[in-house]
Amino acid sequence: MGTCGCPRTRCLALVLYWMTSSEVPSPGPGISQIRSKLFKQLAFSKPVYSFELEEDTVPGTTLGYVEASHALQDRQISYSLVEDDGDGLFLLNPVSGEVTLSRALDYESEQTYILTLGAGYGEAQFAWVRVYVNVLDVNDNPPVFSFDAYTISVLEDIPVGTCIFGLNVTDADDGVNAELNSAIISGDNEGRFAVGSNGIICLQRALDRETESIYSLTIQVSDCALPEDTRLTSTAHITVYIEDVNDNAPFFTSGEKVHVPENMPVHSVVTVVHALDVDAGANSAVEYVLEHMSGNTFRIDSSSGRVYLQKELDREQTSMLTVLLTVRDKGSPQLSSSMNLSVFIDDVNDNAPIFTKSSYKVTVMEDVPRGLPLCQVFASDADGGPNGQIRYSIYQSQFVIDSLSGDISVMGSLDREKHPSYTLTVIAMDQGDVPRSATATVHVLLTDVNDFVPTFSPSLVTVHVLENLEQLPLAIEQVSAIDEDLGVNSQLTYTITRGNEDELFALSPTGTLSVWHSLDRELKAHYTLEVIAVDSGSIVCAVRAVDLDTGINAQLTFSLFGSNSDQFSIDPIRGVIFAAHTTTAPKDMTLSVRVRDGGKEPKTDTTTVTVRFQSASQIPRVAAASHEHLLSEDVALNTQVTVVTAESERRGLVGPISYYLAAGNFEEAFQVHQQTGILTVNNPLDYETNSEFQIWVEARDAGLPPYSSYIKIHISISDVNDNAPVFTRSSYRCEVFENMPASLVCQVLAVDLDRGFNGEVQYSILTGDTENTFTVDADTGVIRTRKSIDREKTWVYNLTVQARDKGNRFHTGTTLVVVTVLDTNDNAPRFSQIFFTEIPENTPVGFTVIQITSTDADIGVNAVSTYMIVNTSGSVPFAIDNSNGYVTVIRPLDREIKDHYVVRVNANDSAWSVNTEVTIYITDINDNRPVFSQLSYSITIPETKAREVFILQVNARDSDLGQNGQVFYYIQPPSDLFKINASTGDVLTKQPISLHEVGTQNHSFLVVASDCGVMPNLSNVTVRVNFVQYNYFPPMFLPFQPLISVPFNLDVGTKVMQLSAIDKDSGDFNGTVEYFVTGGNASRFFKVEQNSGSVFVNTSLKQIFKEMATLLVTAKDKGVPPLSTHTSVSFLITENNHFAPHFSATQVTFVVREDLPVGSVIGKVKAEDKDPGPNGILYYSIIEAENEEKIFSIGQSTGFVTLIASLDFDKQKVHSLQVTAKDDGWISKTGNLNVIVEVQDVNDNPPIFSATEYLVSLPENLPIGTTVLQVKATDMDSGVNSQISYSLLKGDVDGFALDSQNGVLTTQEVFDFELQQNYEVTVKASNTDSQGHFSLAQVHILITDVNEYRPRFSRSQYHFTVSERALVGTKVGHVFASDSDLGVDGEVFYLLIGQSKKAGFDIDKRSGDIFVTGDLKQHAQNQAVLRILAKNKGSITGTDVEETLVLVSVMDANDPPTFSSSVYHVDISEGTAVGTSVVKVKAEDQDFHSNWNNFSYSIESGNHNGSFSVHPVTGFISIVTPLDREQWAFYNLTVTAIDGAPIAGTGSTKVLIVVSDINDNAPILSSVEGHVRENEPHGTIVTIMNATDADLPPNQGPFTYQLGQSEASSYFTLTSDGVLSTIRPLDREEHRVFPVIVVIQDAGIPPQSATATVHITVLDENDNPPMVRNMYIEVKYYGSSFSGGLIGNVRPEDPDVSDEFNCSLRIGPRNLFSFPSNGCDLWSSPYQGEAKFNLTIAASDNRHIPVNSSVYVNYKGFTNATIDNCILFYVTSPQFEVFLSINYLKLIKALDSLFNLQASKIHVFGMKPLGNTTLLLAAVKNYNGQYISGTVASGIFTDQKEHLEAQSNIKISLITSDPCFSNPCHHQGTCNKNVDISQDISILESSTVIFVSPKHVEIFNCSCLPGYTGLLCELDIDECNGGPCDNGAACVNYPGGFSCNCTSGYSGPFCSSDINECKNISCHNGGTCLNIRGGFYCDCNLGYVGKYQFVFY
Repeated sequence: MGTCGCPRTRCLALVLYWMTSSEVPSPGPGISQIRSKLFKQLAFSKPVYSFELEEDTVPGTTLGYVEASHALQDRQISYSLVEDDGDGLFLLNPVSGEVTLSRALDYESEQTYILTLGAGYGEAQFAWVRVYVNVLDVNDNPPVFSFDAYTISVLEDIPVGTCIFGLNVTDADDGVNAELNSAIISGDNEGRFAVGSNGIICLQRALDRETESIYSLTIQVSDCALPEDTRLTSTAHITVYIEDVNDNAPFFTSGEKVHVPENMPVHSVVTVVHALDVDAGANSAVEYVLEHMSGNTFRIDSSSGRVYLQKELDREQTSMLTVLLTVRDKGSPQLSSSMNLSVFIDDVNDNAPIFTKSSYKVTVMEDVPRGLPLCQVFASDADGGPNGQIRYSIYQSQFVIDSLSGDISVMGSLDREKHPSYTLTVIAMDQGDVPRSATATVHVLLTDVNDFVPTFSPSLVTVHVLENLEQLPLAIEQVSAIDEDLGVNSQLTYTITRGNEDELFALSPTGTLSVWHSLDRELKAHYTLEVIAVDSGSIVCAVRAVDLDTGINAQLTFSLFGSNSDQFSIDPIRGVIFAAHTTTAPKDMTLSVRVRDGGKEPKTDTTTVTVRFQSASQIPRVAAASHEHLLSEDVALNTQVTVVTAESERRGLVGPISYYLAAGNFEEAFQVHQQTGILTVNNPLDYETNSEFQIWVEARDAGLPPYSSYIKIHISISDVNDNAPVFTRSSYRCEVFENMPASLVCQVLAVDLDRGFNGEVQYSILTGDTENTFTVDADTGVIRTRKSIDREKTWVYNLTVQARDKGNRFHTGTTLVVVTVLDTNDNAPRFSQIFFTEIPENTPVGFTVIQITSTDADIGVNAVSTYMIVNTSGSVPFAIDNSNGYVTVIRPLDREIKDHYVVRVNANDSAWSVNTEVTIYITDINDNRPVFSQLSYSITIPETKAREVFILQVNARDSDLGQNGQVFYYIQPPSDLFKINASTGDVLTKQPISLHEVGTQNHSFLVVASDCGVMPNLSNVTVRVNFVQYNYFPPMFLPFQPLISVPFNLDVGTKVMQLSAIDKDSGDFNGTVEYFVTGGNASRFFKVEQNSGSVFVNTSLKQIFKEMATLLVTAKDKGVPPLSTHTSVSFLITENNHFAPHFSATQVTFVVREDLPVGSVIGKVKAEDKDPGPNGILYYSIIEAENEEKIFSIGQSTGFVTLIASLDFDKQKVHSLQVTAKDDGWISKTGNLNVIVEVQDVNDNPPIFSATEYLVSLPENLPIGTTVLQVKATDMDSGVNSQISYSLLKGDVDGFALDSQNGVLTTQEVFDFELQQNYEVTVKASNTDSQGHFSLAQVHILITDVNEYRPRFSRSQYHFTVSERALVGTKVGHVFASDSDLGVDGEVFYLLIGQSKKAGFDIDKRSGDIFVTGDLKQHAQNQAVLRILAKNKGSITGTDVEETLVLVSVMDANDPPTFSSSVYHVDISEGTAVGTSVVKVKAEDQDFHSNWNNFSYSIESGNHNGSFSVHPVTGFISIVTPLDREQWAFYNLTVTAIDGAPIAGTGSTKVLIVVSDINDNAPILSSVEGHVRENEPHGTIVTIMNATDADLPPNQGPFTYQLGQSEASSYFTLTSDGVLSTIRPLDREEHRVFPVIVVIQDAGIPPQSATATVHITVLDENDNPPMVRNMYIEVKYYGSSFSGGLIGNVRPEDPDVSDEFNCSLRIGPRNLFSFPSNGCDLWSSPYQGEAKFNLTIAASDNRHIPVNSSVYVNYKGFTNATIDNCILFYVTSPQFEVFLSINYLKLIKALDSLFNLQASKIHVFGMKPLGNTTLLLAAVKNYNGQYISGTVASGIFTDQKEHLEAQSNIKISLITSDPCFSNPCHHQGTCNKNVDISQDISILESSTVIFVSPKHVEIFNCSCLPGYTGLLCELDIDECNGGPCDNGAACVNYPGGFSCNCTSGYSGPFCSSDINECKNISCHNGGTCLNIRGGFYCDCNLGYVGKYQFVFY
């Protein structure tokens, strides 16, 4: 046990004090102070006596003596005890004055006794003296516990520091004897408790019942008596029970996951959860609750924890259910913990695959290439794992499907003419153990491709025509060809290509063959016309030629020649090139086109046309409103003929489709608008020139290169009579054989281009028939001879023939007919045509290829020709029959060797011989299989992260042509990892390949190459793909010496250095590094070991002696792709190193000051080396062992020794270093030098005091010069630097002196404790010679007190008043005595002395408060007189006391009324009527005054709602307001009775009223919200109704529920017990919320019912596919650039609201746009400038087919100039989103239309919704970039406001350029023009338009009046929030200000002014009114109290 700081016990028992007479205190007011002279002669030896004795003094012990004397001394003085407050405790010897102890003392009962002794001298003289007996304490009482053993209980959660128990240990002793020390001596090993000296046990470490529940403590208490062996000790036992606090929540011990099959039966046990609570009792009892019911899927047994399945599971609807399980204990407060139980529903194969569509429709061109994907089918299987993995299959030889992706591709050749459509059945089958499947139908419709050449049937038509026809022209035949194509591809145009050179026949485009001129069989009996039929769908292009001639010389004829000409045909007149048949080719085809004019000597030109084949889907599709048109030849110019339109699916177009006239536009008669496609009349039409047009219009897209399509427009021209007859020739040359009888000569033809009668002509011969030899038929123009002609007589005749219009005789024309007379037959044979044909390469020998025919103008034998082949360039595999011209095959053909032959054939009629060329093309058959470029393919590539990555390309060639040589590819069998592009052979991955920890992964598969022949040929090849880990890092060289000196004579193979490179990658490939020499002039002399990186000498170095050589080395890893790093090494080839470095001395010494700055050079060392070059270059270093503290460094090349750390002379005076010089030779040499560094001391240490603070105590009143203390400082420096001087620096320096040599501090004045108790000085110790080094210390001097003064009462007498009924402990009054001493000597203690101790009062010895301690009836109506003594601490000496008198007046009191019962009990029904009396109370009063026993009743408290009142006289309590049990079920009334006394007496009682229930409340639903997911099946439980009723049972439940009449009745059903469920599936897109009316009725009698509306929210499900959402994003930014950020959400349109979309950028700059969060928030990078972007955004909701939306983003900035010219549009927009989505763009278009002529544009740069109005900020910029003034522009817009409103379908309320025009500021705020633009952006969104702009674009601000705030001063400031009202006043806010409702006693606007009530108040009975803050009070005269004073009686 520790020692007590107890003072030692005083051992002196009796202390006597002798005083002078002047020091004798007054004996007090009880002793007369009037003394006679006689009295003065008798006196005690001391004015006061004081004795001290210990309490264990033995009775009989003499305390001391009192002695009195008389001047006469002649008589015996007798002593007597005048006053004794010890009741005979002391005995006085009357003779000797001896004071004796009569019985035992007890300090614990009384510490001081005051005696008054008298001395008598005779009968007349008497003297008094005061004797103070001080009882001293003896340690005779041990500490006493109130109980020997204690049992306490504490809660385990009490805070540390809380005191839990007070031991109530007492020690009756005093002082140190009563000072107690307590300690826990056992039972608290962990030190959780501590006990203080006051016996209070407190917690010092936290408790935990679960760790320790009981503590048995032994407490020992000892006093502090001295010596220690006198100390007394007691012990007690305390048992501390730690009561459980519910501080441990139960915790689950079972797992958080459970797997169940989805077909688990209902009511099965899913799992059993377990929880543990380490608390005790009810705190440890647990119950389980399901917080989230998961749609009532589960339930839990609250006690056992078994979780049961309540509803059938469906993994496809929910694959995991998270159930929040809560376990609660039953403690208070209740604790709980929760666990998310994840119920994973394992899949069973209970769902068949479901196609997104049961039927697909695909339309493709019939020539679609094999391998081209047609469409993708998609089926989903709600199952998981293999049960949900779908593989697709199809059973149709023409098509193939990718089993994994569902992509359907073409495998075979398609032919619409054979199969116009295909119906495919696609099977989707899952991979379950028992697989399920589904089917979908794919309808493939083939669109026509112009792949059929028109064919004539029969190919030869014979027509018989009469000669000399009179009705001309005459239709003689309708030719017809068959084209199995459709539409425009089957529209045929017929043309005569050969045999009509005399133009005797005409063939309309529709195939009508007519005779135009009369025929003469004798002249020619047989005509062979070659007719071609050209369809309209096979046009390839149109060529155009220009001939500057006119007439027939400008009539152009087009033809094809050369290779590939057989694949195409050309319109000979219009130059339109057609595909002769279906043509495809893997490469371009080049055609040669020849154009020839109609001149006699025709001129020709040629050109080439290159045909490139593209997919038909990429070519524009062109159409016309109509294809056939009839126009009058006098139709007006610019008349619209038709409109041609086109569209294209080609991506990446930079502009719209353009239209051009490609062919047939003779004389530029028509024109087509390039953008709109409108075909109009361009030049006047002339029926006679062109009676019909076949116009070919080209539609050309804007791609690179552009693709074109053509359409033919047929225009017929109707006639008017505007032409005179015109002969077809200006002159005719006719021939007639001589000697012929009258016969036909020839026929002239005049054509009147008019039609009908207007076009009929009459012929006549005007001149030239001088011999009347000829005649002309007036109608036909046939000229005949009248007679035989003799050529030798007249060989030529020039006849003028006239033609006259029958419709207008003034229309005539003439021609010259030159008739030549012919001789006999002399004509050679002529080949009938140009011969060419094609045959397949497998044509058998002997097959007839073609027949060669010829004509001869002669007849008979002269017209018979023979044929022969005359090839001179080599043999050909053909022969010709010489008589009939049949060409036959004579040996096998092979197209792959030679694909065509040109055979020269000769025809001879015995007189004449002619030649022609016959071209025979060998067509391909599928006789070759594809051949791969490699026998196998193998590649190693790194692992992939992207889904689709290019691997390699396989390539196969097929020597065949066309379809037979077209190769496509596929993987057999299909692979889940790889796919191949059927056309290109590109092999790609289908999914990411991640290797993780696996080093490599190998795959091989078979690629099949097939041609497209009817019977395809196949080849296959193996592809091996090896995946390796990605090679991320290149090797990195470790540092090495870049320049190495090498002696020239090193041996070959010597290793000169080691290069090392490391690679962060791992593995055998990526991390393995190899080294290669890759260049440098040293590459011949050095080599690098490939694996190690070691560099060796490769050849002798003598050749490069004294030269610098550089070696370039590459380090490369083996990764894929391999990465490398390059470096270079330089070598200097030197001599041998002969000499070592040499210092001039072996040792050098440097002397430095210790304060030398770090970084200073302290010296330099230098060595020499005689070697030249690098061998003589020296490097210096310090040996580390000599420089361990790293104080010095040396320049490697300079030799400068530098200080790098501070020196300290006091730590080390000398440093020794060893410096080494080393040369740079190949084998380096060294030299050494010893360096000594001597450190010089500087004064760098200040003196240091032994302590930084000194504390010393001095008693007051000490003489000047007293030593206080000596301070001491030391200095680590030496010599004069360590001499110290002391001085006073600051503080109370006037009161002290300090010796500068020895540091002794002395006083300079006398200190008085009562004036100042603390002094402080700062002392300084400094070096004698340097005041800059010093230290300071603080000296604190405490002055202690000396007891100089005694206590003094503030009054000599006190008066107090108290009631006779005052209770024990009532404070009566307070006395006060002061002592001028400070500290302990100034403490005052109060005592009652003498008989005052028995008066029924006591005084607090410290405070002076006087209290009642007994019954004061003894003093009724009288005064009690108390004597009180004030003393200092300790024993009374008599000189340190003061006495006073206290007069206490005891007053009579009024007795309060008393009720007959302390509590009244009443039970009433809440339906009891108002006015009913419920109980009577009664009271009595015992006072006799008549006014005092009359009293009145009142209800003081508990009368809620004023429900009851009490009659003030009778005491009846009645109901005054209707009762409501639900509001107040119980009343606890306090009823008082107050009597009529001036100070009224009050009695009280309790009236307890219980209100019983009646059924007066209808039930109320606890919740009026519910939800159910859409598409849930019939019978799904939505919610279970729960109602409450404020009544009590049986007026509550059970409740009955039923549905009220509403639309919801068709969707829901409600059981009587409140279960609401669906009666059919719901669709959220049809109804989002259902208001369900529910009627609830309780079970009371009579029953109450209520109606409530329950709002059922239909929760969304992703059951709607997303739809395309095309939108415009306007990005407006201030300044020169957009800072970047979010610019809008571009999710597609979707009726579902809960869908989460993933968006990606399909088309558009990925460096500018991105989706960082994988959602659909589109982010833009910073962008500078103005631009428009067209983005394609792909969005997927992860369930339906993704959709592509077009997003147009427009960046546009604005500046201060924009704002300066701003126009404000205030647009009425009740629904802002509707305005932005529908009306905004219309408004912009309407605004722009007003400035089209000025080429100006509107720029809206700000938009702000303002309630039902939207503010637009805009400016108008013209073509030169300048802004139009806002005032001017707003004026224009204002004038056109109605037009703008009509165009945009909105209401514009205001257009202005002045933002303050309409004063937008509210509440009289002032509008100021001001520009304020924030950096934050605002995004305003709608379905079609997103407007992005700075969040705040303000061009004005508002200055608000006081009381208002906001941008527009629209907000009222609640000034009351700042608490402006003082003194409890209530603040009332109103618009624009506030007011304060002041409490009583205050006034002013803020209630801060105090009202002086004393101006209007007069206190009664002479009282004085005193004003106080908030009120007043009356200072009453004695005998009066009360606010206004009441009188005491």
